[in-house]
Amino acid sequence: MLFRSGFFLPAGPLRESKSRLKTVDFVINNGAQHVGEIPSTLKPLVFVNVSTNKQKPLDFFNQQTCHAVAGIGHPQRFFDTLTQLGIKVEAHAFADHHAFTQTDLTFDENYPILMTAKDCVKCREFATDQMWYLHVEAELSDDFLTELTNKL
Repeated sequence: MLFRSGFFLPAGPLRESKSRLKTVDFVINNGAQHVGEIPSTLKPLVFVNVSTNKQKPLDFFNQQTCHAVAGIGHPQRFFDTLTQLGIKVEAHAFADHHAFTQTDLTFDENYPILMTAKDCVKCREFATDQMWYLHVEAELSDDFLTELTNKL
């Protein structure tokens, strides 16, 4: 199920043809690992206010109920990360690459709204002080960094 439908974006998951794999040195995969791929994980660092760029530590929303919105390929991963940070998540999953509007982020409850960094760029024009994104950093194994250095 590595390539699912085999279609290119936006109809499917591919950004390039499968034949391109024959010309690359590494395949880095965030999520499920397949033979020959380098696993990566996303490490949460800080929450950033979409409107003000003010930063808050990862425990800032601990035990609070928050709306969590995600227009990414696997939104449940984002929701699970927030839950692991102690946040009570009201999940709102959107299609991958969703073009957010202000109406999409209008909820009855006035909870903080948490989103991915990818999604926040689509919300800056109508951002409020209630909107935050989770800033993350990709983590790769030391073995990969050694292999990369050897290639260079």
